[in-house]
Amino acid sequence: MKVVAAYLLAVLGGNASPSADDLKNILASVGADAEEERLQLLLSEVKGKDITELIASGREKLASVPSGGAETKKEEKVEEKEESDDSLRLKPPSTASNLSMKYGWFVVSTEDFF
Repeated sequence: MKVVAAYLLAVLGGNASPSADDLKNILASVGADAEEERLQLLLSEVKGKDITELIASGREKLASVPSGGAETKKEEKVEEKEESDDSLRLKPPSTASNLSMKYGWFVVSTEDFF
C-alpha cells in the first residue's frame, strides 16, 4: 500500500510517469523501505495507463464488493410455525422462590406427563 501511495504522491506532484528511483526517494523521505519486487510489479501494472482511469476502474470494482455488513440483496425471511405440543404445558411456579418469579422462570409439572 505504501508503494501505491508513493506512486500517487509522485503523480500528484507532477511526475506523470514516476520511476522506481522516484518512488524509493519518496518512501525514504519518510523512513520507509521499498521492496524492489513490489515497485517493479506496480510500475509494470500502471505503465502507459492514465491514473484517473485506473482510479475510476477501481471504484467501479469496489462498488460491487459488499462491505460493512451491508446486504447486496434482500433475503426473504421465511417464518416457520412450530407445532405446539399440548402435552407439554409450562406453568408459572406455585412453590418456587421469589427469585424465579423475578426472572420469569417457569416450572414444568411432571403431573402433565403421567
